Amino acid sequence: ENRSGVGLEWSPLVWLLTPHRLFRKSLIEEHGLRFPEGPRRLEDHVFVVNALFRTSRVSVLADYPCYHWMLRDRETNASANEFDPSVYYANLREVLDIVDEHTEPGELRDRLYTRWYRGKVLSRVGGYLFWNRTPEARRKRFQEIKILTEERFRPELDAQLPFNLRLRSRLVRSGTVEQLEQIAALENKLAPRVRVASCDLGGGVAELRLEATVHDRGRLLAFI
Repeated sequence: ENRSGVGLEWSPLVWLLTPHRLFRKSLIEEHGLRFPEGPRRLEDHVFVVNALFRTSRVSVLADYPCYHWMLRDRETNASANEFDPSVYYANLREVLDIVDEHTEPGELRDRLYTRWYRGKVLSRVGGYLFWNRTPEARRKRFQEIKILTEERFRPELDAQLPFNLRLRSRLVRSGTVEQLEQIAALENKLAPRVRVASCDLGGGVAELRLEATVHDRGRLLAFI
């Protein structure tokens, strides 16, 4: 929905870090905001996070399509190819350094750190994003992620994670790449099926009751 004058206290904002938005020119000039030069990863995070820390007046226009997205040659996009984990996570450290510069230890910093721990670290050691890599690529990624996790992501952050990511975090901290590969192989072959059992539109709010089953190569998995 439309929002006006929000800042980092609004949790979804930190998950919206693509630069597809309008920035006031005076904000950019006053603080010298620039994209890092050269081929690299997470340059949009560096730019947008710096901007977010320098304003508390972000507006969201949700009821009108504001831009037309053109899909170009995927091969020219840095995100389309296998990344060097040592370079990628060095770039992520730069983003975390910006967070450290503008926050004190506490709830806000933990919430921001959890965003990258979930989205850029743990997401890379599970499911399709991990299983479709070569064993050597998985090993290198695991080694870099383990070092980064020990450096920057406190064990206390795990309490903010859903179950599957808590399991990945536990294996990153004290497990092996082979254990993560086993979990990724299982996750990659699970097939969830969801259907709407009922729908109530009363009171201007849609209340849905969903029934979900997950199949593992034809076997129904039971949940309690």
